[in-house]
Amino acid sequence: MISGDPSRCVDTVAPLAGSIGVPVEIDRTWEEDAHAAHPDNAVRRVGELAEAGSPVVVCSQGGVIPDIIVTLAARDGVDAGSRPAARKGSMWALSFAGSTLVDAEYFPSLLVASPNPA
Repeated sequence: MISGDPSRCVDTVAPLAGSIGVPVEIDRTWEEDAHAAHPDNAVRRVGELAEAGSPVVVCSQGGVIPDIIVTLAARDGVDAGSRPAARKGSMWALSFAGSTLVDAEYFPSLLVASPNPA
């Protein structure tokens, strides 16, 4: 389980990590500021994770996720749309053969805004 440092990212994956008994590894590669400074690092890191061959959950930010999806999809010929969504609480499931992206499926957030109390 890997997350950028913002508490919102860590808080998102902490319940899953706890339920399956794995730690949350903080990796600044997935943060918007780090991505803006070095945009190729996240794509490289995704390739490394894919090559490792084990399922992994990565929590990042909306300013990072679309860029990674667009870059991988264009590189490997996968249709992910021109500007993939990355709404809070949503998820992308990426499938790889080695480090080649073979499928990308978007799952919208299941979060719904609660009405204001009266």
